[in-house]
Amino acid sequence: MKNRAMCLSLMVVVAGCGAAQTERTGGPSGPAESLPEQMIVPAAPEPSASPGASPADPAVPASSQYVYPAWQRVDVQPESPKALESYGLEEFRGRTVVVVLLEGFCTFCQNNAKVAAQLQAELRDEKRDAEIVILSDSAATQFVGKVAMRVFRDAEAGRPAWQQMRTGASKHDTFVFGPNGQRTYFWEGSFTGDARLWTQQVGEAVRAVSPVTN
Repeated sequence: MKNRAMCLSLMVVVAGCGAAQTERTGGPSGPAESLPEQMIVPAAPEPSASPGASPADPAVPASSQYVYPAWQRVDVQPESPKALESYGLEEFRGRTVVVVLLEGFCTFCQNNAKVAAQLQAELRDEKRDAEIVILSDSAATQFVGKVAMRVFRDAEAGRPAWQQMRTGASKHDTFVFGPNGQRTYFWEGSFTGDARLWTQQVGEAVRAVSPVTN
């Protein structure tokens, strides 16, 4: 009986050790080695599609979130045709406009501004009447000299222009408005994926509403 009790005790200890193992990961070729818990990286969230595409009938937006917001802000870009003037998105009616929310002192935002500038160059080469602009914060001038795109400065507390774009707006949020002033696409800024994915998906959304011009 004593030996049997010792065997049962050993079985409990072994079972307990097995229960303490970390989660295993696998792939197409089968299970892989266990990873320490601190090395298990969660998958990046997918870009949100809501609020995404506009209603089926472009002439009847479902709500004000699908049309130009009313804000007007100073364009701090010296290379802009309206440098140091205060205006809003109505300036772009009849064209496609992309608005990207970026913070001036954010390193990632400065890098993404360059990515946006590259997409702008592609659209220009394709002869599409589309323009990408930056809606920034009180540090908007940080983009001057880095990109040639128009840069709007939303310096007020709480960034009311950002909130007009979307309640709870965050940096990297991207909005595409068609020539009729209706929003046709939204990119969730909290997604921190590959810049190539941003370029692909935003580019596709712009090309869908911005035909090639002569």
